[in-house]
Amino acid sequence: MSAPPPLQQRRASATPPPAYERRRSPSRGRSRVRHGGGEVMVQREVIREMTSGGGGGTSLVFPMLKRGDYTNWAMVMEVNLQAALLWDAIEDAAVSRREDKQALAALLRSTPPEMHPMLIGKGSAKAAWEAIKVQHQGNDRVRDSRMRRLRTEFETIAFKDGERIDEFGLRITNLAATMRSLGDTCDDEKIVRKFLSVVPNQFVQIAFSMETMMNPATLTVEEVVGHLRAVEDRLNPEQGTTASGGNLLLTEKQWEDRRRKQRGSDSGGNGGGGQKGGKPPPKSSLSQGSSGNVDRVNCHYCGKKGH
Repeated sequence: MSAPPPLQQRRASATPPPAYERRRSPSRGRSRVRHGGGEVMVQREVIREMTSGGGGGTSLVFPMLKRGDYTNWAMVMEVNLQAALLWDAIEDAAVSRREDKQALAALLRSTPPEMHPMLIGKGSAKAAWEAIKVQHQGNDRVRDSRMRRLRTEFETIAFKDGERIDEFGLRITNLAATMRSLGDTCDDEKIVRKFLSVVPNQFVQIAFSMETMMNPATLTVEEVVGHLRAVEDRLNPEQGTTASGGNLLLTEKQWEDRRRKQRGSDSGGNGGGGQKGGKPPPKSSLSQGSSGNVDRVNCHYCGKKGH
């Protein structure tokens, strides 16, 4: 049996771990390696490199809170804090002091400077989050009043003149998201059923088919928008043409023939005595002084001569 390689050779052949995987342990680990007749003390040191918040090397950009944009800001902040493993500090105050301060620091980075003294004075990330919520949504009574107004708006929502399918889909989903942020349970099925019930007339048949042949409980708003957009792209409701400019409801030649017939019926129905366009005979033919001229003229109304 061959002798084991010397300790120096084994150290040289060992591949060190990548820098981003090295971690610093709480205490330096030591182990004894027997070599020959003696013992050699080997010291191991592991270094861990982390970004703040444990984001796994992913840098997060926290949105700045703006006036009138609290609902969107709160949704994006919740996702970012979850990605940074800091959302527990918002939902539960019983977290480590370090985690709580990291979450509070994230809130400070995403709010205007004039709000910082108030938020720092709350003492915890959970209390600071609740203060921002109350400041922009009001207390319970104010939220209830706003909720009733939003529910009425949802029940009476309708397509605006010239509004496209995707534009209405974005409007109704944003309204539902605002309602959910206030505590309402506005699920996708409710949105889908409302969407299909208010479509313009040219999409009524498609909406009815989707309601009867598909299950609205399993449909999403995005699927409804996709189906209706496919019809909208093929149909131009204002011109009655296909998107490719193909078959018209009436061709140009048919429209021209129709207008020509209409002009002909107008001139024939209103006129008389062979006069074009239904115009009365000239004044000179009726105002002649001699009776001979009058006898030769047909009456414009009765068709007889002599008067």
